[in-house]
Amino acid sequence: MYYGYSFFTYTDPNISFKNYNEFFITRDLSYAEFFQYFKYLVICGITSYIIILKKNYSYIPWLLLFLILFLDDAFQLHESLAILFIDFFNLEPALGLRQQDIGELAYSAFVGSILLFTIVVSYITSHVIFKKTNLDISLLFSVFLFFGIVVDMAHSLVNKIPLLDYTIGLIEDGGEMIVLSLLTWYFSHIVFRPNESDTFLYEFLYKKKSSF
Repeated sequence: MYYGYSFFTYTDPNISFKNYNEFFITRDLSYAEFFQYFKYLVICGITSYIIILKKNYSYIPWLLLFLILFLDDAFQLHESLAILFIDFFNLEPALGLRQQDIGELAYSAFVGSILLFTIVVSYITSHVIFKKTNLDISLLFSVFLFFGIVVDMAHSLVNKIPLLDYTIGLIEDGGEMIVLSLLTWYFSHIVFRPNESDTFLYEFLYKKKSSF
């Protein structure tokens, strides 16, 4: 709904932008942004349930990841902490990216490497079902990162061209919204799926690919 509204209000000059800012997925403090926060918290709640009540501690890295993502998104930590990386490493603009963009990439790489290490350790030491589930989550999260990092960097390269700025911004934020919704569904599926279920997303996609 937010995606369609943002697109059609941009292409229809008869619709006033000023009265409907809260509906735009590309605007700060919009309804879509708060919906994203809600999904982060739902995932954190589900993983906490699995960890505490089901005593499956393999999900702790995923809880930490989505909690950090929520805090980062809600309080714009990447923007403020990027400045620390810029000052500490004397980062300079490169490849058409601003100094701020380079700092945010450095911050993401630092935090991401730590979390990736904990996820890999958890994967290695866990049972088979979690390993398969972990691959599914990693697959979806990789798509989320594509929109959050790759498309975001592309967005920063064209932010001075109004039409491209808005279009790529819509793809970036809309893509993140859709994939985070899929991740929320998948974590809910972990709790409610039958114990005997042996169907996993990555296996389904691999079989589809093999059939061509």
